[in-house]
Amino acid sequence: MKKIFQNIFFLGSSDLISRFLSFLSIIFLARNFGPEGMGLLAASLSFLTIGNVLSELGLPIWGTKIISRLNKNSKDLLIKIFKIRFSLSIIIYIIFVIILKIYFFQSKLYLLSLIYLFALIPTSFLTEWVFQGLQNFKIISKGRILASTTYFFLIILFINEKSELTLIPIAWIVSILIQVLYLGIKNFKSLKIKQEKIAYSDFEILKKALPLGLSTIIAQVIIQFPPIYLGYFNSYEGGLFNIAFRVIILLLIINRIIYSLFFPTITRLIHTDKIMFETYFNIILKCTVFFSIIIGIFGIQIPSSFFSFIFGVDFKSSANIFQILCYYFIFSLINSILTYTLIGLDNEKTYLRSLIIGGLGFIFFFLFVDIDLAIKSSFSLVVFQFISLLIMLIQLIKKIKFNFFRSITLPFILLFIFSYFQFAFDSNHSNYLLFIKLIFFPLILFFIINISKKDRVFLINNIK
Repeated sequence: MKKIFQNIFFLGSSDLISRFLSFLSIIFLARNFGPEGMGLLAASLSFLTIGNVLSELGLPIWGTKIISRLNKNSKDLLIKIFKIRFSLSIIIYIIFVIILKIYFFQSKLYLLSLIYLFALIPTSFLTEWVFQGLQNFKIISKGRILASTTYFFLIILFINEKSELTLIPIAWIVSILIQVLYLGIKNFKSLKIKQEKIAYSDFEILKKALPLGLSTIIAQVIIQFPPIYLGYFNSYEGGLFNIAFRVIILLLIINRIIYSLFFPTITRLIHTDKIMFETYFNIILKCTVFFSIIIGIFGIQIPSSFFSFIFGVDFKSSANIFQILCYYFIFSLINSILTYTLIGLDNEKTYLRSLIIGGLGFIFFFLFVDIDLAIKSSFSLVVFQFISLLIMLIQLIKKIKFNFFRSITLPFILLFIFSYFQFAFDSNHSNYLLFIKLIFFPLILFFIINISKKDRVFLINNIK
């Protein structure tokens, strides 16, 4: 029990601190560079994010899965994954240099993106995945805080409105290097790595991780498409979208905690006790659906004045984008549980299929719906997450016994009713509507999902 709350504390506090510092950095940059500058930075960082998933190819998730099953570290596994990721990083960087030179050479994005992409090299040596498999969250937490603190102070001390934007990706790279060094020292000295050989060759490791890698690539290409597209064609709207999305990322701190706490446990129970696993999955799903909808409902109530006050008056319109992205947050958080369960079941192909079909929904909406560009991008992301969620649920119903009607159907119907109340009535009924939305709806949702004391005790007792 003590270890459970230690894990929650370390993960929660580290993500809260690191994302809060990142949030403060975004506020500082937004006030100095405005929507256009933020749009350029967001697009450049999106190139790095895509580069990261291309160079990872699912290796960190697969490595976490293996470490969790072994319940110990492995020097052989580390070296093999390092070697593959480093080689891939060099190849991906060269490919991006060619693509950027052909299509973005005359754009302000060109140099910014090249500098950000250089972070691929040190990132290939990050060992968070090892500590996640071993559930040593204290070290993970310290590494994240160290990186975010370094970045924050570099931004505050050396950046101002007259600075070149290129200094910002340099600060990012320095923060990554600090994190890599810290985790590397802890990994190689403190854990006394075992000399046990891994049966897989480099090619076999890549083959095993590839389904996860393809899935992550598809997901990230779709998620990072809006900031890149907006940054190139309309950097002002890209800046508005970026600020709204950054607030969503701050809320998605819960996603990181869910992954680090529950993925190793799900993997373990799938291979040891199927009945307990089904009970565990059902409870986690109910809890995730409840909290994601509640946070989303409260998030939608944030007024436009919040964005003006925090980021500057130029970002007032980010509020409308943020309201739409709250639905992206809800579906994304629920998708996390479904994704980690499918991976634990060695059913990565279903996850990949859900992303492909969801991606087609994204493309269709983006191409054929004629509305404001930033708003359309936000709705497209919601469509993508929702379709992916449905595809994964259809498959999981065949494999796992859980209360689909009470865990999914009724809460989603309630969410639809909430959306009607949120957007169909004018401000003349604001006081009554606020009571219905923030008091009445959460109470009904809680009774519908029915998270009992027995459920909470079972969940806590099975996080190890």
